Amino acid sequence: GYCIPRGNESRSKRSAECSEPSDYTAFQDFFLGEVPPTLPESVKVVDSTTVCGGGNDSFSNPIYFQDAIHLNSKGYCEVFTQPDIQEHLSCEEGDTLDCPSLDFELYGFNKHCSEDPDPPTTKCTD
Repeated sequence: GYCIPRGNESRSKRSAECSEPSDYTAFQDFFLGEVPPTLPESVKVVDSTTVCGGGNDSFSNPIYFQDAIHLNSKGYCEVFTQPDIQEHLSCEEGDTLDCPSLDFELYGFNKHCSEDPDPPTTKCTD
């Protein structure tokens, strides 16, 4: 799953279509609905829409986002430390992370990368 966004992109057409937090209920409807019978048993669906502080009546807390929709390290921490995800990934119990206190960020969003098939290398440009 993914968190409710922190807000909408003011310059995009999508901002008019998804201007309220309740416009994102389709995510919750899917995550909380009946699991499709074609989904393999090894796939676990976890509703993460509210773990960044958002809900049907509010957008998520901006501290969890790089921009309006992309999570930063704090946001990914909140998503991946959910008990259901930890259990499905067979994580051992350990110290509980204080996700809002993380002091590193994710980098590379300003890069455009592609993989060359032969030889397999990754090239990134600004």
